[in-house]
Amino acid sequence: MSSVKSEATAKTLSLILAASLGLSACEAPKSHKVDKGSDDEVAEKGANTDKGATPGKSESTSTNPATSGNGTAAQPGTTGSTAENAQQSALPGDDLPQLAAARGINLSKLKDSVVICTVNGIPITVETFKKEYREGVLSLQATLTTQPGKVNELLGQARSLGVELTADEHKRLLETARHKEALEGKSFKDFLQEKKITEEQFNEQVLMLGLAFKTGTKIIESQLLNGLINRELMLQAARNAGFYRVAMNRFIEFKHTQKYDALVKSSTDSADAIKDEIINNEMMSMMMDQITKESSASETLMRQQFEKNKEAYKHGERVKLSHIIIAAPTFDNPPLESIRTQIKKQKPNITPAELDKEEKVSEQQQHNSALDILNRALKGEDFKTLADRYTDDVPARASKTGGDLGYLDLSLNLSGPGGAKTDQGRLAEAVKGLKVGQVAPDLVHTAYGWHIVKLTGKQPPGQLSYDEVKGSLKQILGQQNREQAAENWIIDKRKQANIRVSPEMLQLAAKEKGKEGDKPTTAQ
Repeated sequence: MSSVKSEATAKTLSLILAASLGLSACEAPKSHKVDKGSDDEVAEKGANTDKGATPGKSESTSTNPATSGNGTAAQPGTTGSTAENAQQSALPGDDLPQLAAARGINLSKLKDSVVICTVNGIPITVETFKKEYREGVLSLQATLTTQPGKVNELLGQARSLGVELTADEHKRLLETARHKEALEGKSFKDFLQEKKITEEQFNEQVLMLGLAFKTGTKIIESQLLNGLINRELMLQAARNAGFYRVAMNRFIEFKHTQKYDALVKSSTDSADAIKDEIINNEMMSMMMDQITKESSASETLMRQQFEKNKEAYKHGERVKLSHIIIAAPTFDNPPLESIRTQIKKQKPNITPAELDKEEKVSEQQQHNSALDILNRALKGEDFKTLADRYTDDVPARASKTGGDLGYLDLSLNLSGPGGAKTDQGRLAEAVKGLKVGQVAPDLVHTAYGWHIVKLTGKQPPGQLSYDEVKGSLKQILGQQNREQAAENWIIDKRKQANIRVSPEMLQLAAKEKGKEGDKPTTAQ
């Protein structure tokens, strides 16, 4: 399958998916009003993926099929849904046979106040289920829009689950995809010509996307009740452990930030609902930390894993580099601030024209400083001393490593999207043809600033050492241990918990069963 994103805009895909929301058995999400920001920005807000860590981060297994493997509990500044973030272990489908009565009932047709089940006396309502389902579907929509690779994953699951598009869904998707709003205001013919694709290719993309979306919503719906139960069990345990007060204090701190104000302004939830969600996710985070605190990988286990899989730990031809960076950042990447942002903070009333001028002056000053240090290094001054004294890489300067970057594997793809050079690619190219110990004769420019680069080592293809892979082994095995610890905890709690389907749901299930029994059977 070719890249969906390369052949249609985020807006196109979002509109197609918005039309497909009716494919689900549950109520469709309410559309978001979009007044500001690009389509990609809107999609990013919906996706809520790969955000930087903040207090309250926790690792959990997601119920959202749009993410593969692990998600993170919502951070202050987000109201992460259970469909995305609740701990959902790989549990057998019949571990709670009492829930069978709740399956197969179309919850979208029930009143919000209807209680689906209780967990140790605490109710889970249809309103909660619908809300979490909507959030999960919105996240799925944004993920499929921004991460085309997820489409393939869900198409594979569609085959194994037997999910297919009906004739009506097939027709509706193709009709919606041809609306001018979905084609950037162009006619269908002009759109195909501009994107250089055929009508058959367009249809294939749309239908694959629709099937992937339908599969994702089915998975969310089938897993969500389990996820809500697991989340409630964790919250009850967190309250019993006394985590509510700490979570409340964290919320109070967060409430006095600009992020909170922006969250309240952009959210359709009430301030009380946002408060509860943030506090709950903070408690979930602390509970996960307690459950998994003994989950780090032992030295013995890591060495065993290394010896067992030695053939997998190989490297290609590689070079070892050291660098000195003179910062001239062109973007904001906290805590790093661009030159432009730094000037605006120092002079908040500066005019745009003056800002442009000062930015150029500052960039030139940094460039001149970098040239001066490069010339000194080329003339033979000790590179390590220069790096430890002048580099703007603060951690490197503090650790006195002489700007050591370690080894760079040249067999890896060092290109970015569309073949563009990455920072690593630029550094590798700068030392091409040099002998070990030589300094690159030219500065290397990246979005971070100017780099003076020295080649400090070369190696042919070979075996990675244990010390080189120890960090990744610790992370991988530790994550596996954490997931297993969380799964074991959930399984144990579910066995002990008093989980009951509500009388109203039992009555509804009996009615549904009666309707099925009244249907005439086909003669064999």
